[in-house]
Amino acid sequence: MATVKDISVKEDGLQFKNGDFLIELSNNMHIQHILQANTGQYYQYPLIGVGIRNYIKSPMGILNLRKNIRLNFESDNVKINHLDVVGTIDDFTINLDAERKS
Repeated sequence: MATVKDISVKEDGLQFKNGDFLIELSNNMHIQHILQANTGQYYQYPLIGVGIRNYIKSPMGILNLRKNIRLNFESDNVKINHLDVVGTIDDFTINLDAERKS
């Protein structure tokens, strides 16, 4: 797995340590951002973004969600080892094991 580090961003914003930005491994953070971002939200890569919130109680279906996740991660050089979407489109959980390709 490739080691990628970036500025740490959590739910409550930027993270700091000793008065400076906190730098940490960012693979999981990037995966989370891709799942949450809508297509077109990243100007440099306008096709990236699953828009997970758009799938809740939508007619798009679990299969479309799975396909969209796979396509987005493939285009971001992330290998999916395991992807499982459990439940219905009204209430689902994503079990994901993924890593950045070397």
